[in-house]
Amino acid sequence: MKTFLLILLSVLPLVAIPILIAKVREKCKKQEGNSYDQIGIKQHDEIPKIRQHNEANIKESDLPLLLEVLGQQFMDDCYLTSISCPSKQYSCQCPSCGMKNEDLVWVEYRSPNWTWSYLCGREGYMVFCPTCKKCVNNILTLMN
Repeated sequence: MKTFLLILLSVLPLVAIPILIAKVREKCKKQEGNSYDQIGIKQHDEIPKIRQHNEANIKESDLPLLLEVLGQQFMDDCYLTSISCPSKQYSCQCPSCGMKNEDLVWVEYRSPNWTWSYLCGREGYMVFCPTCKKCVNNILTLMN
């Protein structure tokens, strides 16, 4: 009898674990928005809102630099706003050419709404050098 119980206890986890995993997978499939396809749909649906926001909030003079450094894909994936340097605590200069803080291009960014609902949202500042055409600094101010 003891041998039977030992065998049963050693085999039971081998049978129970795959069943539990299957049940969890089934539950995840039933919940809306948990598949990568659903994330892709949410991401795609938000692109027009992001483009509209960026057109209204990016200075025309900053746009060519941002497109060259970031690319259109990034521009479609993040809410961007041209700003002046937010405070002295964030001051920096270009390590390549030495351009001062006030001459650098400052952009505030915020990841799309769907990233916040999936706990991977980001917000902060990116600093670009218009002479060197590269990102000088990325300051993360909020992350979930």
